Amino acid sequence: MDVTGRTSRDPMLLMRAALAGDPSQPFENEAMARAAKTWSGKWWKLGGGGPVWDSISFDPKLNLLYFGTGNGVQWDHGKRSLNKGDNLYICSIIALNADTGAYVWHYQATPGDEWDYDAIQQLVLADLDIQGTRRQVVMQANKNGFFYVLDRKTGALISAEPIVPITWAKGIDMKTGRPVENKDVRYSVTGKPTDIMPGPVGAHSWTPMAYNPSTGFVYIPTNQIVNRLVPVKDSKFSPVGWNIGVGRNDRGEHRGAGRCRRQLQRLPRRQRPETLVDVRSIGNHRGTQHLRSER
Repeated sequence: MDVTGRTSRDPMLLMRAALAGDPSQPFENEAMARAAKTWSGKWWKLGGGGPVWDSISFDPKLNLLYFGTGNGVQWDHGKRSLNKGDNLYICSIIALNADTGAYVWHYQATPGDEWDYDAIQQLVLADLDIQGTRRQVVMQANKNGFFYVLDRKTGALISAEPIVPITWAKGIDMKTGRPVENKDVRYSVTGKPTDIMPGPVGAHSWTPMAYNPSTGFVYIPTNQIVNRLVPVKDSKFSPVGWNIGVGRNDRGEHRGAGRCRRQLQRLPRRQRPETLVDVRSIGNHRGTQHLRSER
């Protein structure tokens, strides 16, 4: 995983940040060495995942670049990393020094992901009044179904609330910042199919969201799609196409998806509503207020 900066008039390299690579080679920085400890097996032969493929944000006053990273490859955590480790820096929000490319902080939204929960969605910078204090924040409506608000100086988690029905996690532990996963959602561990909401399409992906500082509302195009992920025992690497190491059912209406279906019984099978979040409520007893979803 590399992020590079170049001039607009010629290809001169201004900065480069390497955050993951082949552990058999010398590490370029401390961040790479730290990441290598969270992987197992020979993951680098398939690439490992974690690409940067959507928007990058910049705070000129803090001189920080912010970007999100994609999911791991293969999707199956057991095939990718022997079911060990968080696999830094996949599914993460990362801040770098804009001049040097040096690592500053990261927040991993989905540690050890195996549901295709990229964290590449738009990173919106805002200054919010939270519990009487003006906070410089970065906001993201993540593919995993949670709306995150982080301190953009330090990466500290301020708020994480669901924006769609979620079956893979009970919520986010605000002390550790980690998701509290529901039982048996890891198909690589159980060896059984799992019905997941949101599915790999995500609660929110590349479709842009917007923030209105005058009203305090964030507008998010969201998906509510059930998906079944099925373990594949003998998947083989192919030099062409996807190597996800798991089977998937995209219909969202298969037998056995009862729990997910009950949550969505009044909704069309596939829907992209508008989700409106009131960030003025961050820090109160209700958390971030999810106001409505409409077609």
